Amino acid sequence: MTKEEFKAEYTKKGWTATTLAKRWGYTAATRIHHIAVDPHKNPYMIDAVRGLPYIIKEKI
Repeated sequence: MTKEEFKAEYTKKGWTATTLAKRWGYTAATRIHHIAVDPHKNPYMIDAVRGLPYIIKEKI
C-alpha cells in the first residue's frame, strides 16, 4: 500500500493524521506519516487503517 493509498483510506472515512494518532495512542501525527511512507509497513497497519470506522460529523 502506497502512502497515497494509506492516506486516502483514512481520509475517506473522515480521519486526519492527528485524530488517527490519538486513536492509535501516538503522541504526534508525525508517526502516522512515518507509517504511511514506510514501504515495508507491517500488514497489521494496513488492516488497521482499512478497518477504521467512519467518523460522522453532524452539522449544527
